[in-house]
This record gives sequence, structure tokens and C-alpha cells, in this order.
Amino acid sequence: MKEILQYKELLYFLVHKELRVRYRNTFFGYFWTLLEPLGLMLIFTLVFSIIARVTIDNYTLFLVTGLIPFMYTQHAVSRGAKSLTSNSSLIKKVYFPRELFPITITFSSLVNLLISLILVAAYSLYVNGSIPLMGLAVLPLVILLQTMLLLGIVFFFSCINVYFRDIEFIVGLLMRGWMYMSAVMYPLIQVKEQLGESYFMIFQINPMVTILSIYRWIFHGGELLPTFGMIAYTVVFSIVIFFVGWRFFRVMSRKIGEVM
Repeated sequence: MKEILQYKELLYFLVHKELRVRYRNTFFGYFWTLLEPLGLMLIFTLVFSIIARVTIDNYTLFLVTGLIPFMYTQHAVSRGAKSLTSNSSLIKKVYFPRELFPITITFSSLVNLLISLILVAAYSLYVNGSIPLMGLAVLPLVILLQTMLLLGIVFFFSCINVYFRDIEFIVGLLMRGWMYMSAVMYPLIQVKEQLGESYFMIFQINPMVTILSIYRWIFHGGELLPTFGMIAYTVVFSIVIFFVGWRFFRVMSRKIGEVM
């Protein structure tokens, strides 16, 4: 950590470059940060609210409060898995902590999340009239928790992808499955009714279920709030994944230059 802090200026430059290059030569530029989730929101609203007839008050707000945080997960993991292989030329020429590349991708995706959450908060105020103060106090903590979880996952996949390039394709498939298993488009109360108490506990092993539930509690207010036990489990799980992923990266990244 101390070594990474010594390169904080480089980290800032890499995050800035990632944000600038991602939307270079596009007509809408940075507006794609908002246009992509809005487009998905319209599609899912049409499918689940009109065709499938999911009965939830303020379904559009319900959907966007789960979709935007999960898109942070999807972008960070999908792009983070390729963060080392896409910078192979730089890695082979200059030495600096290799962790900077996965961190750069995760932080640039985090910036997009923060921008999008401002609009989510504005829409929530328009629909609900207010956001609970307790929710605003919890928001930085849930963002930090999600970021730690994603960093651990990105550390693992980015390193493995150097040795097995199939990982970046497998990750794309896994992210689609993860989205549908994280209750992004449907309420948890429906899952509980369909699965029963025992299987619902197994469903909640997925940490994104708890994380998205907290986001929805903050901005939507109608979601089933996870129990203290599930929140504690998600916190411990995310911290463990973060440190295990980082340790795995430190060990496996020693021969990255040679493999590339």
C-alpha cells in the first residue's frame, strides 16, 4: 500500500487517461456514462413492467437503483480482467506497481458510478420527495464495500488472464449470469416467496444481493432490507475477497513481464 501511495500521481494520470480514452471519437462522449444505463433501463422497463407485468411501485426508480450499481460491477470486472494484457507494452518497459492497472479500471468505473448516482438521487427526490439521512450516511460505506469486493475480483481475474486469455471471454458470460442472479430487475420479496426461506438464504450468499438491496433502501425505499446477519456476512466476505485477491495478485504478478 505504501508503494502504491508513492505512485498516486501516476494513478491519477492513469484514471484520467482511462476516462478520456474510453469515450474518445464518440459523438456523445462522457454522456455515454448516463446513456448506457438509461437505454438498458428503458429496455428492462418495457420487458418486466409492461410485458412481464412486474408489479412494483415506481418500477423505473426501482430498476435504476439496482442497474446503475451493478453496471459499476460489470464495467469494473469486465474491463479490469483485461487491464494487464491491454497494457503489456508499458509493463515490459517501465517498472511500477502492477496493481495500478486493476485499480485504475476500478476507480474510473467508480467515477462513472458517482456521476450516475447524482442523477439517481435527483430522480429519487422527484419521486419520493426526500432521501433518508440515515441512507445518505450509509451510502459512502456501501460504495466502499462494493469497491473492495470489486478490487479483489479484478486483482484475481486480471492476473489469471495473463496466463489464460480465455478469462476475458468467460468473465463476460459470468457477468450476465451474475446480473440475473443479483435481483436487478425483480424484487427480493418475490424471490423469497418463490424459493422459500431455506433457498432464499442460499440466494443471498451472492454479496451483490445485499449490496443492491442497500442501494434500493436508500433511493427507492420499497425493497426488502437485508438482515444484520447478511450485512455482516457481506462485509466480511468483501474484505476477505479484497485481501485474498490482492495477495494472489502480488504472488502471481512476479512473472507477468516474462509471460507477456
